[in-house]
Amino acid sequence: MKQRFRVGGMSCAACSAHVEKSVSAVPGVSGVQVNLLAGSMAVEYDENACDAQTIIKAVESGGYTAAVDDGRQTSAPAQSPQADEALKEMKTRIIVSAVFMVVLMYFSMGEMVGLLLPSYAAGMDGMFNLALTELILTLPIVIINRKYYINGFKTLLHRAPTMDALIAVARVRRSCTAFTR
Repeated sequence: MKQRFRVGGMSCAACSAHVEKSVSAVPGVSGVQVNLLAGSMAVEYDENACDAQTIIKAVESGGYTAAVDDGRQTSAPAQSPQADEALKEMKTRIIVSAVFMVVLMYFSMGEMVGLLLPSYAAGMDGMFNLALTELILTLPIVIINRKYYINGFKTLLHRAPTMDALIAVARVRRSCTAFTR
């Protein structure tokens, strides 16, 4: 039997490969094709050996969501309210991150290009104040983009790292080395 599923939570090729690997390991599955861009999966399986719920559980055990595709959507679906909300959320994250990043860049790199820092953060006497200011400006960026850290470490726990895991580990490593200098 060949059946289509909707798969959620995939953000890169590593995600789709992990979903494909998880479903291929289910006894009775003879073929799996995952489409990252469409968020869908076509599975060919033996009805006597497994069922749709077993396949959904295999996808969910990998850290993603899945549901049987009922086929009600047309070939060119209108953008869903969830997609509109996700786009609006992403725009907000980018704008807020950019604002804090510009101010953070002023404090962290301003002196190198000839900009004057406020007196409380300038010179050797202001090193602690400067570090504290940079930390305070970094926290909103990290908090608003916490999705990358949550997804990244979740995929590491499932031993299927994605680009989110790379971003999260690199940021944590960089933060740790900043304190050891």
